[in-house]
Amino acid sequence: MEPRTVCNVNTSANPALGVLLGLLAAMLYASVVMLNRLIKDVGGVHRTLLQFIAAIAVLVSYVLLGGGAFTQPLAGRALLALLTLGLVHTGLMYCLYFTAIQGLKGREIAILSFIDPLVAVIGSALFLQEPFTPRQMLGGAIILLATYLSGRVGMKEEQLLHATTTRDKETT
Repeated sequence: MEPRTVCNVNTSANPALGVLLGLLAAMLYASVVMLNRLIKDVGGVHRTLLQFIAAIAVLVSYVLLGGGAFTQPLAGRALLALLTLGLVHTGLMYCLYFTAIQGLKGREIAILSFIDPLVAVIGSALFLQEPFTPRQMLGGAIILLATYLSGRVGMKEEQLLHATTTRDKETT
């Protein structure tokens, strides 16, 4: 088995670095969601386009600085697969996602974000016939439990806020 590398660093020899990079990725994803909540009066298509331009700038800079490049030219099916992955699976889905979250509360977005990895694992098991291990089942159960508990806490907070607001209106 070949060692796994990220940014020319062997992560299989250093699991702590892998965890650190995973946490960094989670923080960057959370920042994208939070920044998109702050942006007003910009549609999902324009948000996606701006984010793609930013991502292209970062990735082109990375490649130009010697961090990575294709070792052989892309042609035929490989190029079609790469374009499909970029335009449909990323572009279209990001557009739908950022259009949809404009009408959701932060808690609801977080709940959807919890469920996302579970859907990915289930989809890979159903459509790609990848094995669904007991560890993944336990992880899925933990995700569902966290989602349920998060929803319950959010509902109680909303009920408390509604009761407080109603009581304040009645006393004035």
